[in-house]
Amino acid sequence: MLPTPLLPISPASSSLPVIELMGRVWLAQVDLAQRMQFLASRLSIGLLESHARRHIQRVDETFYAADLAEVEERTALLMEAGSEGMVTIMRTYIEELTQAQICCVAASFRRVMSDEAAAQLLSFTPPGHVPSARRVRRPLRVSAGG
Repeated sequence: MLPTPLLPISPASSSLPVIELMGRVWLAQVDLAQRMQFLASRLSIGLLESHARRHIQRVDETFYAADLAEVEERTALLMEAGSEGMVTIMRTYIEELTQAQICCVAASFRRVMSDEAAAQLLSFTPPGHVPSARRVRRPLRVSAGG
């Protein structure tokens, strides 16, 4: 006698967690791309402003020496904030991927209840003809010519 398997037998119960994993990974990647683009745009605007300010200050030598240190400090602060932002975004992405994998594994090994099993098999039922509620009467064709 063979022991009963611990893994679900139904293809629906084993594929649904993987589909959920793919969806969560896709959403995490979209979120990562959006956050990185926003961070890059904010950093580029800040660096462009600092660069323009540096060139404007070069025209007037009296303000150039005093404000050059402030512009350099602001640029260094922007770069530091950008690197911290990138680390935070990547950490969030890794946490979302880890959570998606944990949910997939937990759902794969979870015992399926009897009412859930029927609902999960709905997508794998073969197509069949559904009889109509009323019969359609078709007129008879009578041919006199045989």
